[in-house]
Amino acid sequence: MIKKQQWPIWIIIACTVLVAVFLFESKEQKNSGTTIFFGGGPQGSTAHNIAEELTKILNRQNTLLTFRSKQSAGSFENLQGIEKGRLQFALANAEDGYNQIKNSSIDKSKQQSVLLVRLFGSYVQLIVPKSSPVKTPEDLIHKRVAIGSSGSDSSSCAKRYFKALGLWHQITPIYVGYERALQELIDGSVEAVWFMSGFPNETIREFNRNYPLRLVNLWDGIPTSDTSKKFYQDFPFYEISVLRPNVYRGQNDLIFTIGMPTLWFADKDLSDELVYETLTTIFSQETLEHIRSTYPATQEMGLINTLTKMPLPMHPAAVKFLREHL
Repeated sequence: MIKKQQWPIWIIIACTVLVAVFLFESKEQKNSGTTIFFGGGPQGSTAHNIAEELTKILNRQNTLLTFRSKQSAGSFENLQGIEKGRLQFALANAEDGYNQIKNSSIDKSKQQSVLLVRLFGSYVQLIVPKSSPVKTPEDLIHKRVAIGSSGSDSSSCAKRYFKALGLWHQITPIYVGYERALQELIDGSVEAVWFMSGFPNETIREFNRNYPLRLVNLWDGIPTSDTSKKFYQDFPFYEISVLRPNVYRGQNDLIFTIGMPTLWFADKDLSDELVYETLTTIFSQETLEHIRSTYPATQEMGLINTLTKMPLPMHPAAVKFLREHL
């Protein structure tokens, strides 16, 4: 009798995995026309959480399409995802959006990324202990300032700002994330913490309950000096921003600072009907109230804050929507 051949278990497992991958990719290709992919950000980031929330809302309102959020490394990867056809919607900060659309060397006629709306902003918050003698940025000369992780939006903005004021080589920048930076501020390892985030920031609120903190103005009122004007001319993706009082305990004054918008981009080939209906859903009063109550950093999200000063190409349906609703 001929003995039946027995295949090694690893070959059986490998074949099973390959079949599963093939079936999954076939299903993805089959559904590519009815699935709208939305690029967010790294796991746990505000951008990732907002993209997930927006897709959930859109799925409840649309029975013909499926919306799926996609985790990413951040803005640049999201915009590249639209250019390469992997994403139809994406969140990106204004700097990456500006660089992608205005400074790119690609053929503009082939560019896929177009702006829909401004969603909300991240804001520089320059923090010192409440008892600190530091009252102005100039008081940070010869002091250690935590400015965010190397390569982050926060540290890039800090370098540009302190260079504009002629202070960059007179401070000691410390490249650490803001949670560690706040702890080092309490421990006395640094004299100030600079970072960009949504406002209010829950970590600051938590620290402020036990260790009174204070925000420092970046500008002496609305920026009108030659230095401040040049700063915003050189970096048009930043916004002149004012943080309202009483958001953090003990913060009783307006804070004049720098903002970085988070923008919503789309593939220019998406239909006008889809884009218009999507914006109508997200900017309904009910949806806005839900998002703002769920994510404190989106408190400013609303129709009145959907425009940006940057002249970026927009999807025609977004232009129509804003003209009709603003």
